[in-house]
Amino acid sequence: MPSGLGLSIVVALKNLFSPKAKEVSESMKTVSKDADKTVGSLKKMQAAIQGLAGQQIFVKAEASLREMIGPAAQFQEQLAMIRTLTGTTVEQTEALGISIRNLGKEFGTTALEQSAGVFQLLDDGIDDANDSLLIMEAANKLVVAGGVDMGTAVKAMTDSFNAYGYSAKDAAHVANVFQLTNVKGATSVAAVARFMQNAAPTAENLGIKLEELA
Repeated sequence: MPSGLGLSIVVALKNLFSPKAKEVSESMKTVSKDADKTVGSLKKMQAAIQGLAGQQIFVKAEASLREMIGPAAQFQEQLAMIRTLTGTTVEQTEALGISIRNLGKEFGTTALEQSAGVFQLLDDGIDDANDSLLIMEAANKLVVAGGVDMGTAVKAMTDSFNAYGYSAKDAAHVANVFQLTNVKGATSVAAVARFMQNAAPTAENLGIKLEELA
């Protein structure tokens, strides 16, 4: 047991350090609470960032999916319209779709652009799906060589076919006539194509050949 003097010293020291100890203890509690708040805020921030990143990824994925599905769905719609015009079976239409896709690969265009051309040919009087593929092949070559868009090339082909009664086996020859016009430089393929829309029927009635018009 401490003596009277020793006891007095212990009591004095206790009274001296107890308030400081309490202050330190309270300060440590405050620091701990602040740290907990900071950690919580950081976790919330992390979750928000992850959520935002996830949302951005989802938006990009959705956009990419739409880009893939959109043209594919439109292509199927085109095939359905082609089937309505031709009366082909489901199997025949599927085979036609494969051939149309192959045309796109061969000439570096989309299947949708090719199917639109096939539909235009059929809608303008070409009554056989297989014939339309032969004409489309020639039209694609005309696009490449003549510097015209697909719609113009297809229209030029159908106007010539309808006016002069050409068959599908003549498709390459008709395309060559237009290409020679472009090579000669007298006028453009597009200009001749526009001219053919009105002049071809009259010219044919007058006995003027396509080669003379071009």
